[in-house]
Amino acid sequence: MKFHYLLIVSIFLVDFNQASKWEQCRLPRRNSCTESTPTSTKLEGLGVYYEKPCHGAGCGFFRPYCRLCWIDPYAPGRLDRPQCPKCVSEHFEGKNSANSLCHLPRGRSCTSLTPTSTKLEGLGVYYEKPCHGAGCGFFQPYCRLCWIDPEAPGKMDRPECPPCVAQILNEN
Repeated sequence: MKFHYLLIVSIFLVDFNQASKWEQCRLPRRNSCTESTPTSTKLEGLGVYYEKPCHGAGCGFFRPYCRLCWIDPYAPGRLDRPQCPKCVSEHFEGKNSANSLCHLPRGRSCTSLTPTSTKLEGLGVYYEKPCHGAGCGFFQPYCRLCWIDPEAPGKMDRPECPPCVAQILNEN
């Protein structure tokens, strides 16, 4: 009898732990912390996941219960933040691959619509949703201005472009 009780409790705990890991990258529903991670954050080797309660370094990143974490152990913003759960990097590898940043919105991507004058300045444009801060909303919603050339006069506090931007702009 004790064995059956322990087996049932063990199964419950395993299921509970799996649900907790699932929730880290899926909550809050419809607009999860992981799904809403700004592209500039991803490009720095950082990610975001849901944690409730959330205390300490990285908590409250762009909204309550969203914790900033590191994917890349050499990320400049790593500091004392925790390593991201595996689901964060899996999510970024799947839906939000770096190449999709240069092909959205479909049909008239931010990158393909980059003005010639912008290209000549050493700057580029990529898709980021949500998009907040310097360079966002460049000629259409969710298009972020970024720099390709580290010596670009318009670099300021804009993020470095994903590699696909330079590749696409060199093809055109």
